[in-house]
Amino acid sequence: LADLSRSTLEVLEWASCMNHTFSVALLSGCTGHSRANIQLELLTAEQNHRIPKGLLEAYGCAHDRIQQVLAQNIEPIRLERIHQTIGLYLARQLGWPSGSRIGDDAYLLEAADHLRAARIRPDQIPGWGALELVLLFQAAGSKSQDLLAYDRALTYDRLALEYLDLSEQDEQHSAIRLDLLVAATAAAYRSGQFAAMDDFASQGLLQSKKPLDQARIIEIQIDRLTTGNHYREAFQLAKSVLSKLDIHFP
Repeated sequence: LADLSRSTLEVLEWASCMNHTFSVALLSGCTGHSRANIQLELLTAEQNHRIPKGLLEAYGCAHDRIQQVLAQNIEPIRLERIHQTIGLYLARQLGWPSGSRIGDDAYLLEAADHLRAARIRPDQIPGWGALELVLLFQAAGSKSQDLLAYDRALTYDRLALEYLDLSEQDEQHSAIRLDLLVAATAAAYRSGQFAAMDDFASQGLLQSKKPLDQARIIEIQIDRLTTGNHYREAFQLAKSVLSKLDIHFP
């Protein structure tokens, strides 16, 4: 690394903050340098120093340790700014903050990871507010659950709840908070974090104003009880919910 030129090292530092593979197009979009310049710097590092290895426009570090050392040498404040720039660039590729494609785009989790690493604040993004970050992290949590990555989903749900506390309190805020508490309860249960599950479930039941909303939380609690062979407790809990819906067993 000490033999690299400053311009080549800068490109590789940006690349080290990305995934195991990174593209010329992404580096160009985030750094503001042309694709030709980025390609030249990567080819120089590959041919002369064997640091990255590439195939067409996709590259990766030759060894994970190289990527780790590159990232560790970046000053913390600059590192956060790099993650912020990459995260916002990827989010805008999703059409964010309008969010029209946010739920099913391949960039979603990568964008959310970078914004989480950046410890981003709503006032750092022109045209954004806390609610835009809430919805992005909520979508990332939902996608993580779909991928059975429950620990990751819980991380995003917690982040979304934190940013929600910074947004304006209104009817939409209440509905989103309930959805997040239900999602966090499920993610905590499925990742085996039962203390966290109980905490989110309690908050969700307090937030719920309608029996059907409460049932969304209690359904997860019933699932936990039946999984643990506590069938009598699960049945009694189910009966209590149904009675609120005016459905009674003899």
